[in-house]
Amino acid sequence: MRSNALLIAAAIIVISVIVTLNQFFLYNYKTEMAQQFNNQQLLLAENISAAIKRRLNHTKAMSLSFARLLADTSLDRSDLDHFVYDAFAEDRDIIRELKIFDRRGEVKYVFTKQPSSKKDAEILRQAEPLTEGTLLMKTEGNELYLFVPISDGSERKGVLFIDISIDYITEKFLMPVKSGKKGYAWMMDNNGTLLYHPTQPRMVGKNLYRADASCFDCHKSFEVEKQIIDSKATTAQTYIAPFGEDKIIAFSKVDISPGSYWIVCVSIPFTEVTASITTSVKLHTVLVITIFIATVLAALMMIFINKQRI
Repeated sequence: MRSNALLIAAAIIVISVIVTLNQFFLYNYKTEMAQQFNNQQLLLAENISAAIKRRLNHTKAMSLSFARLLADTSLDRSDLDHFVYDAFAEDRDIIRELKIFDRRGEVKYVFTKQPSSKKDAEILRQAEPLTEGTLLMKTEGNELYLFVPISDGSERKGVLFIDISIDYITEKFLMPVKSGKKGYAWMMDNNGTLLYHPTQPRMVGKNLYRADASCFDCHKSFEVEKQIIDSKATTAQTYIAPFGEDKIIAFSKVDISPGSYWIVCVSIPFTEVTASITTSVKLHTVLVITIFIATVLAALMMIFINKQRI
């Protein structure tokens, strides 16, 4: 009787060790797989941010070239409308509003898809310090503005103002992104204003540093987002959603102007990345325990048969 108790105790200990070791290996496998997958997400985030940079740099270059050509001719030219149309033919999709001011601050030309909330006096004030060949790209909340002086040497002839559509940028570069089945891309700026989020569109334009009660319907806290903003380099993070699901996140930054940038993030549920290995390890654990139990039962049966013979 005592020997049977010892065998049962040994079996329980062995099974406990097997289960513990499998849990340990499962955790390590999950961590390694998540890191490898996040390296791919990091490449995706970097590619998205690089594409956005190229698109914005193209608009900057065209704006500087246009301002230079306009300064060499005249703001009173009769074909100004055609001149603007030809110059920005490739940029009309990204422009919400374009204004040209003369040296007196009067509007000489307007192209608009959606009127900007930016006041003319404020536009001229912000463009005042700019010199020939320079520009200012600036974010204000979920708006992006471009100011370019129209100057011929020391003579200021006017100002070119462009309201850039962030919606176009997000629809073109972020909306199509899918990482796995539930993964997606989203974006915020360095001040904590959400610029795009496919699963929380009502939060766009809100700031995590001035979060109200509605913000915590979809977040327990914004500590991870704040860490991302404060981060000095592109890296990976993990955060826990309010519904208890871990998520892996990789991010890359898009420089807008000195001290101002956007942060492109790509995230996916941790469970989706590790689902296959979790299933595999569970099956492996069941197989090992089954073999162990079968071996013990076979041994006990052999002992019982031998005792019967004796």
